[in-house]
Amino acid sequence: HRIKDYDSTDPEVTAAISAHDILALTHQVRTVKAVRVNDATSQTIPTGAWTAILFDAESEDTDAFHSTSSNTERLVAPEAGLYLVTGFVYLDPQTLGVVTVFQARIAHSDGSFHGRIHVPPIAGFATYGQALPVSALVRLSAAAYVQLELFHDKTAAGTLTVNATDVSRLTMCKV
Repeated sequence: HRIKDYDSTDPEVTAAISAHDILALTHQVRTVKAVRVNDATSQTIPTGAWTAILFDAESEDTDAFHSTSSNTERLVAPEAGLYLVTGFVYLDPQTLGVVTVFQARIAHSDGSFHGRIHVPPIAGFATYGQALPVSALVRLSAAAYVQLELFHDKTAAGTLTVNATDVSRLTMCKV
């Protein structure tokens, strides 16, 4: 019997559904392992150096990917596999100032880099700020980590600033 033939008054059909269809569905459903972190405070980003963005708040963390007390820039893979990593860096125009180069990338603990984006300042930056989205599929071994890094060429160190609606974020989920 299939689910479409289900008759709750027939115990034989109910047993068949319980034993067959639910078992088949159980094999198809899996728990998603995911984390989403964001920065809740400002951070100074030095000029001319790749700098890891620190994340001090979590909105989701299913498997202890992230710590809010140590190595807050890292998302650590709880198990080996392929992960989708997505980062978003928001730069406040009043604190970072005028630059000619913004770059963001996802750095792997093995020294490789993924999903690098290079964006020149856009018109309206002084009013609206600059956002850099970056994403990549990254194969990680258990306990390997990724982090979101930012580079700029302002003549003085800039500050990564958070406000009520624009925050930098990093997410990772096993695919």
